[in-house]
Amino acid sequence: LVQLGASWAPAICSGQVWRLFVPIFLHGNLGHVLTNVLFQMRLGFKVEESLGTWSFFSLYLLSGTFGNLISAALQPAKVAVGASTSAMGVLGATVVRLLCEEQGP
Repeated sequence: LVQLGASWAPAICSGQVWRLFVPIFLHGNLGHVLTNVLFQMRLGFKVEESLGTWSFFSLYLLSGTFGNLISAALQPAKVAVGASTSAMGVLGATVVRLLCEEQGP
């Protein structure tokens, strides 16, 4: 997975910053892919519908990228792949939006 572009802090620190977003599109096994697909089908499509395609895409990509950056900083020896960082960003944005709507203007 490292050769394919997994997030790995030593490689990122050596200038391979593309490893911050490529892992979003890599997965360790079929179960990993299916879990991310189910999450996307359950929550992602609804969030995309409310935000619009480009806003959702930006949220998804930026959440994944910054999530991978934080993960690499906190666990530098860890090799990571998957869209969990993006999924958590979408979930977090959804919670914030719901809280803001609940409180009103």
